Amino acid sequence: MFTTTNRNRKIRALVLATLMVTSLFAGTVALTGLAASQELPPLSEAPAGTIFSQVQRGGNADDTERIGLIKRGNSENFLYNPSTDRTTLNEGDVLVVRGGAQRFLVTADSARTYAGSAGFAGPGATVFQGEQDTSAVGFNTETLVGVENGGAEGETLDLNQAIPRNQDTGIYSDTGARDGNTLTIQEPRVSRFEVLNQNGERIDAGGSIEEDEFVIVRADTNFLAAERAEIKLVDPASGGAITDGLLSIDEAREQFGDRPVFDEIEDDAGNELSDRSLGKEGDPDGLDRSLFNPNIAPADTIVLVQDLGEVEKAGDYEYEVISEDDEPFGDLDVRETTELTIASSDDPVLSFAAENRSIVQGEFAEYEIDRSTAGDYHVVALSADDLRTRPSGDTDVGEVTDVFREFNDGGFLSGVLVNTGDGELVAVLEDGRVFSNGEDVTDEFPELANGTVPGGDIEDVFTLVEIDSDGLGINQIDTGRLDDSSIDLNLYDGFPNPAEAVADYETNDGDDDTDEVTFSVAEATEGLAITSPGAAYVAGDDIDVEGTADPALDAVSVYARDDGDWELIEELDRVSVDADGTWDETDVTLSQVSDVLRVPGTYRIGVIDFEDADVDGDGQADATLETSDFSTGTSVQRGLRVTDQALDGQMVTYNGQVAVEDATINVSGVAPGADEVVVIFVGDRGGIVVNTDSVDDEDVFDNEDTDLADANGTLEEGTTRGFIISPARDGVFGGENERSPDAFASYVRGLEARGLTQAQAVELIRQASVDDDGSDDLLVETEFEITDADTVIDNVYAEGADGNASGIQPIALGETMVIEGTTNLRPDDNTIVLEMIRGPSAESFDVGIAEDWGTDGTWSATVPVPSDAEAGTYALRADDGETITTVNVEIVEQREEETTDEPTEETEEPTTTATAEPTTEEPTPTPEPTPEPTTTDTESPGFGIAVALVALIAAALLAMRRR
Repeated sequence: MFTTTNRNRKIRALVLATLMVTSLFAGTVALTGLAASQELPPLSEAPAGTIFSQVQRGGNADDTERIGLIKRGNSENFLYNPSTDRTTLNEGDVLVVRGGAQRFLVTADSARTYAGSAGFAGPGATVFQGEQDTSAVGFNTETLVGVENGGAEGETLDLNQAIPRNQDTGIYSDTGARDGNTLTIQEPRVSRFEVLNQNGERIDAGGSIEEDEFVIVRADTNFLAAERAEIKLVDPASGGAITDGLLSIDEAREQFGDRPVFDEIEDDAGNELSDRSLGKEGDPDGLDRSLFNPNIAPADTIVLVQDLGEVEKAGDYEYEVISEDDEPFGDLDVRETTELTIASSDDPVLSFAAENRSIVQGEFAEYEIDRSTAGDYHVVALSADDLRTRPSGDTDVGEVTDVFREFNDGGFLSGVLVNTGDGELVAVLEDGRVFSNGEDVTDEFPELANGTVPGGDIEDVFTLVEIDSDGLGINQIDTGRLDDSSIDLNLYDGFPNPAEAVADYETNDGDDDTDEVTFSVAEATEGLAITSPGAAYVAGDDIDVEGTADPALDAVSVYARDDGDWELIEELDRVSVDADGTWDETDVTLSQVSDVLRVPGTYRIGVIDFEDADVDGDGQADATLETSDFSTGTSVQRGLRVTDQALDGQMVTYNGQVAVEDATINVSGVAPGADEVVVIFVGDRGGIVVNTDSVDDEDVFDNEDTDLADANGTLEEGTTRGFIISPARDGVFGGENERSPDAFASYVRGLEARGLTQAQAVELIRQASVDDDGSDDLLVETEFEITDADTVIDNVYAEGADGNASGIQPIALGETMVIEGTTNLRPDDNTIVLEMIRGPSAESFDVGIAEDWGTDGTWSATVPVPSDAEAGTYALRADDGETITTVNVEIVEQREEETTDEPTEETEEPTTTATAEPTTEEPTPTPEPTPEPTTTDTESPGFGIAVALVALIAAALLAMRRR
């Protein structure tokens, strides 16, 4: 790219060269043509973004050529050519704006030749990463700067260089501000690239399309003002482009008929052949057609229409859209691809995994339609004689067509082919529409329009299957509704909408099928089974009683047996069998609905065909069956162990306490077979709080915030006794004096008003539950303290000082301080903040946080000691939001490591009796340094230490005296 300074010199050179060339041919220009052209505005007055699609040579309308040039920004007399061919403009030529509404004169200073994908861009233009042959005009500096909030703030753009492919996108200016001359950098891209079939359906990548169809390939690009974009079909095997069968929209209409998809494409990209690597109607090879198509802007949609019937062979191909110049994918390096398979145009086929094999009644058999067109609808039908139960009487179309399952996606619509009695067959859809002789005759058959038909007159049952964008149509058959015989499944031609497909099928009376498959359905042999409960059942538990059966059975009945006859289980007297061969009844408490299963023990449970359970023939399952009647019927039985309930629970405290400020406690546990448990707290002075917690389907109860307060306030401080009580198997509290859960909770709450002591209240609660005669209640007890919030600091030590990690220890500069303590607060709702509040450099210490601790209440945190802090005594505060505790911590320059002196014979004889000289007590300005290391003298190990200690004491006394 070139700066404005260079541009002025080049313009002068170009003008002189142009004048010299044009002077040689000036005599060939007709004076009348020049006069007419000179009345037009010059090219420099064309607005930014103007697209020129024609040039009239010498201003002569009879000598017109198609071109594709664009004015990018305020580029004065300079244009840009995004095509690959060169375009020359001569003085006196007239440029025609796309659409023909305006014309502009090529003057001497605007006459020049433009190479392909080259030209000029001025202020206000948008250019793209990777552009190489674009020159900048109209800017005041050679380097542009990204403007504030323009996407490239702080970045620079060198106008003397090609635009790098990694140049930051955004707005650049020659002043660095938006009020200067700006240039916008964008990434060249393809935002949408899709292949549509002749129905306008999108073909997924890797999908297939028939070879006798046409496709429309559509791409949204943003870079057409800078470089050609080309769509082409590529054979991956050879890498070559396939140009056979390219069509304009009009040509496609003429060949394939008018279709809605053509209107949609014309709205997007107009009626032009979009593969601009090909010339058409005398256009120069390589012309950028987007620039003379009124429907396309420099950033818009381009399309390609191709008749696949002209492609030499079926197989795997890919369509690609690329930017095109002298490199494989142009200067802009844009390429997007999508794969597809061009399939043989043979008739659609019905592939059925069950073809020529036997299926057990009750299976969902899946079939697939292949080699069809996405968006088409096919009728799939079978004979009504193949249904397990032949319809009779008034029959709902929706019910009889349930043999076809609503599967996969797309619209689901079914119907029947009905004989009206005079030999005429009509198709009746489940939505009430009626078709006869290819026409919608719903008004002529009001008796059928409500979706109810005479069952005996049904000939076929059919469904409509829509072909998906991958070229496949998938559906299922419920074989539980088919007879145990050989079944024919028929496929019919596809059409773009359901009405056409049904009309064609009905017109041919269901005889002209495209494909047919045959399979066999066998009677179910799996027999009966009880799958739930398993080998054991907890008395009182709500469970789903489930099993399997031959789909031929309408219903089953479930019985239980101890030593005598089989006894019917209430709620399980008639359980319907689904078409897939399963049966179930939800939320059954066996211990409540069966007298046999009421108490723990080992029993027999069995299931029998409902018809065999109705021995007396009254239409109801008999309440009792003799063992011989049960065994001779279609039945199965097995053992079942009924177990008693259990209870396990816990109350979570911290350091054995609950803080008054928290006033809640986590209560959780498991109670198999129970629906709910009662949670009771008895305070130190007899106060009582009662809660009820539900037990879920997994036998779990969990209340993280169980209140320790009621309308009378929080329980008093002191020792509190907590109880979790389950009513167990009988569902009531107590034995001889039983109470429902609600009545028991109310009774316990009433004890508080009697002014009982804690011991008295606890005794009465136990007497009303676990200690009552005949009670099966279950109880878990926990004791804890309710007290004020309490957080203390126990230990402060240097990290890594494992041998000296208890109590409050000195910490050296640069070390990490470990702080440990205990609390009775809950970690979920509280945080402990550790802070140095006083000391020589207290403000330089970070704040420590403890926010998680175990039930023992022990917490810990670390705070680094700044290496540049001042040694001294500091006050360390722990604040939990409720209480504050403070300890003093010594920060020293160097911490003495704990050592262990090994006694030797030499240490027993002091070789020197002199003490350290008290010279430090004398105020001398420059004390002599003490030689080092006196404490390591092997002749007198004890003496060196003593001298050092005395010297330290003396220094301290001197400092105090000076103060």
